[in-house]
Amino acid sequence: FQYRIPTLQQWKLMAKDDSGIRDHNCKVYAGGRWVRGGSLRSAVEGYQNSLGLQNLFGNAGEWVRDGSNLLTVGGDASTELDGCSAAAITQGAPDGGPLHGFRVVRTL
Repeated sequence: FQYRIPTLQQWKLMAKDDSGIRDHNCKVYAGGRWVRGGSLRSAVEGYQNSLGLQNLFGNAGEWVRDGSNLLTVGGDASTELDGCSAAAITQGAPDGGPLHGFRVVRTL
């Protein structure tokens, strides 16, 4: 088997947010208090989309390939809730910090 980081297009297909529930681990304030985000949560927490994937927005910014470039997508746990979406794309190589990570895809 061959494994690799997904392309931007593949990630956008995986990130289809069709659960109907906005359960993103992003910075959320309620009543003047910070109530969510700031640190990673377990990979098995949260609601799944129709592909069974969790934590696609917020939590860890995910590395993807766009041609020969590496990008970070989806926002992370330090991203304001408004910025946690499939449109959240950071240009430039990911820094490998504690709020960044990647999924792998397998070529069949």
